[in-house]
Formats: sequence, C-alpha cells, structure tokens
Amino acid sequence: MPPLDPRRHQLCGLAHAISVALRQCEETERDHVVIQTAEPLQPYRVCRLGETESGKIALQIIVL
Repeated sequence: MPPLDPRRHQLCGLAHAISVALRQCEETERDHVVIQTAEPLQPYRVCRLGETESGKIALQIIVL
C-alpha cells in the first residue's frame, strides 16, 4: 500500500469521528457510538447505538 496522504490522518482520526458523532446525535436525537476498526483507511466509524457490526467501541454518546 502506498503511503497515505497526511490529511487522511486528520479526517479519519478520533477527534473527527467524535465531532461527527456529536453532530449526528444532535441532529437525530439518538445515541451514537464511535467504533474503532482494524481498517487502516477507516480506523474509526460512527454508528447508531445498537447498530454496531464489529469493532471496539471507543466512545458512546448518549442523548439526555
């Protein structure tokens, strides 16, 4: 695999995933989680709570 663009690290990082999860939580008023995957091209993924397929939950955001 060729070296990845440094901007990918910013867009695919944990901080960006948390930002996306917070935004989705506010827009949908549903709980979301940030999943840590084993994929180097997508190390974190945002899903609704309960819709996770595989991976390790890195962060859970709950609507109060």
